[in-house]
Amino acid sequence: MISKKNKKTNKRTRKTRKQKGGRFNVHDILNISNIREIIMNPHQYPYEVCGKIDPENPANHIYDRHGSFEVDRSGKSRAYCSQSTTQPIIWHTHMRDSKYFPSLEDIIKVLKYKKIRTSYIYTQYGYWILNNPEDNIDNNIIVIDDQLKRGIQYNLDIFYHNTKEGRSYNRNDIEELNFMLNDIIQSSFPNFNISWSDY
Repeated sequence: MISKKNKKTNKRTRKTRKQKGGRFNVHDILNISNIREIIMNPHQYPYEVCGKIDPENPANHIYDRHGSFEVDRSGKSRAYCSQSTTQPIIWHTHMRDSKYFPSLEDIIKVLKYKKIRTSYIYTQYGYWILNNPEDNIDNNIIVIDDQLKRGIQYNLDIFYHNTKEGRSYNRNDIEELNFMLNDIIQSSFPNFNISWSDY
């Protein structure tokens, strides 16, 4: 039988463990200021976080889950967060010490899954908005041409090298990346658009 004293100790321990992970938790409703706090505090949040946005209340970012790390084909560890493919508006973060531009997977997800109309990618400098309101496609999952993937990756690689591995802010390079990606992708997805906004 646990004494009242031990019960109090256990409560304190559970509370401390919850706070150690940061003050935001899964299922919380966040605003952009909260998301920036998460990005800029990698010791409290050593992972990407992601979720969905309520279409009726666009300011409400629902925190669905936090991610983890995986080893890519080059042997490097990279952060990722497994997002929903059935929500119309999704969002995720790129951590402060990681690259601040979209990955090929980030872009392909918006093109591939018909139900995703908009994806927000929040970084330490600002955020990307990827829109693809394709109403005329019958299939729920679209097959993306390999040539289009190569064209996207080619321009992401240029941005990576021009911005010190995607970590140095440069508005001119951001605008150039947006222009090139829109030019390439809109040949196959005319309604697609990628843009950038500073905080």
